[in-house]
Amino acid sequence: MAFKESAPEKSYKLKERLEELYDAALTESELMNLAKAMLEEIGSADPCLRDQLIYSSFARLIGEGSFSHIMLEKILAVCQDDSHLFYHLGAEGDDSVFTRSFSSLVLALVIQKDAAERFLSDQTVQYTYGKTLEYMKKEKDLRGYVQEKGWAHSMAHAADLLNELVRHPVISCSEQLLLQGMDVIFHCVSRNDGVYTDDEPERLVFPLTAIFEKSNENTLANKLNELSLYEEDTRKSKSDGNAYYHLRTNLMMFYKSLYFRLKWIDIFPAGRDLLEAHIRRLHIEVYGEKF
Repeated sequence: MAFKESAPEKSYKLKERLEELYDAALTESELMNLAKAMLEEIGSADPCLRDQLIYSSFARLIGEGSFSHIMLEKILAVCQDDSHLFYHLGAEGDDSVFTRSFSSLVLALVIQKDAAERFLSDQTVQYTYGKTLEYMKKEKDLRGYVQEKGWAHSMAHAADLLNELVRHPVISCSEQLLLQGMDVIFHCVSRNDGVYTDDEPERLVFPLTAIFEKSNENTLANKLNELSLYEEDTRKSKSDGNAYYHLRTNLMMFYKSLYFRLKWIDIFPAGRDLLEAHIRRLHIEVYGEKF
């Protein structure tokens, strides 16, 4: 009678395989089996297995071209399913966030590869873009680093995926698609149900500046003003002091990160002036006119 391996045994064996991977020459069948095993464990609460071994192995194997284009398309499809990017979406504080967050990182690797080699159909790239935006709007777990379990960082990893997508030739040529991405970024930075703690607003600035490079400056200025008006309306409503504090803190981090990013790459000077005005106003609201 055959005994089914326990989850810890499977994880241990996968660790051993990945630790020995650098010295191995794998067949296509072995590579596909390895990818399947890694995707099954991508949400492991063990940071060594999840981050240092599984994600790092995907990054190396995809970067080196070890996976065929057909295999990469299969990996892309699996990473977007209900057992990966959408696994228990809406949950907060449990380990399901690791599955979602690290699935988005693998998706980013595949999209980056496709931007260089173009093996995915335009429809597949657009579908992935739509699923990414849907995921970002619905993700509730905002934790960054989790003690003993390592990085969750769902929004930062989603920002990395979105950054690859908005720079992809299929998405970057469509102003309509780019504006959809901008709207989702503004949704994420104006969250009031928690405060980002580990540079998430700064990571969200990277895809946003890529969108800025392709968009009309008047549209961008209007979007920033809409965000500021939303903050003012929330402050005046006084319905939930904590919610407003969370919103203000997240926006202040975002405005500062975006201001310096635009300055360093020297684009959108009118936007920089607008951001400085918003930063100053938020500062004065709390600390007064004294500097």
